[in-house]
Amino acid sequence: MTETAIASLKNSQRTIITTIKKLKLATKNNDEKLYDLQYKMLEDQINQFNKTIQEIKQFKNESDELEKRIEGFEEWIYSIHSSVPPAPVVSGNESSPLINKDEVYLQQESESALAIHQENTEQIKTIVDKQKELHQAFLQLNGMVQIQQTQIDSIEHNAITTDKKVNEGNKEIDTAEKYQRKSSKKLKIILLVSLIIVLILALIIGIVLYIKLS
Repeated sequence: MTETAIASLKNSQRTIITTIKKLKLATKNNDEKLYDLQYKMLEDQINQFNKTIQEIKQFKNESDELEKRIEGFEEWIYSIHSSVPPAPVVSGNESSPLINKDEVYLQQESESALAIHQENTEQIKTIVDKQKELHQAFLQLNGMVQIQQTQIDSIEHNAITTDKKVNEGNKEIDTAEKYQRKSSKKLKIILLVSLIIVLILALIIGIVLYIKLS
């Protein structure tokens, strides 16, 4: 991202410098049409240059070195208007001069630099889009992790609650067994007492019948 961005800004810088040279040539040759055409191109190039800087500055994780270099580009583009020559003054009787070799060379150099700049700009846009997609994927992953963590917390809570209920159930079973053992002892004692009473009554009845028969 860093090297591609700096390369794109340098290509844009060369393109702008070439356009300014063509403006100076148009002023020198009093070519008003060429001047107007190149001035419009210069405005578009400056706007694209500023747009590229703003796209790079969106990312806060860049190094301090890159920020300083971007600040240098910003200072340069802010002062570029002082290098723009004035528009040519053409009288009505003067005709537009023929394009010389220097102008042809500058035109070719400008087109080549512009093509490189456009290619680098597209690469930067592609990198920015991929970083945005990656950021969105991280957000989605974070959301999924939070949902899974909530589910894990719920399962853990249910396990703890179940363990408590099992322990309470075991305590209740132990209590019931104690009550059952106590009830069994009481029942045995009652049966034993009842048996003794029955034996005593039977013995008394037997003695009474024996006395009567005697």
